[in-house]
Amino acid sequence: MKLLTIALLLISFNSYSDKYSWTGAKLRDTCRGKGAADLACLGYYVGIIDAINEEDKGVCLTEGETAVGFSENISLWLENNGSKVEERGVDTVIKALKAYYPCD
Repeated sequence: MKLLTIALLLISFNSYSDKYSWTGAKLRDTCRGKGAADLACLGYYVGIIDAINEEDKGVCLTEGETAVGFSENISLWLENNGSKVEERGVDTVIKALKAYYPCD
């Protein structure tokens, strides 16, 4: 019985996380520079940038780049890379950052 309870909890947690997680498509459709939704996107992007070790992920942000600047670049990448936006939002944002801010 314990095993069944644990299995059900894990399944329900996975469904919950999928339901409320962002995809690249959701970011593309939501983050269009309009009001509160764009602020949520900006917070999402900043959280990812703060969480990653930039060089380990192949991302080297330009010194002096503003949050609005990288947000615009991410949104542009999402618009231009439609085939890749069905991935998890965090993976999509890291790909966009690598494209605009490579560590070469």
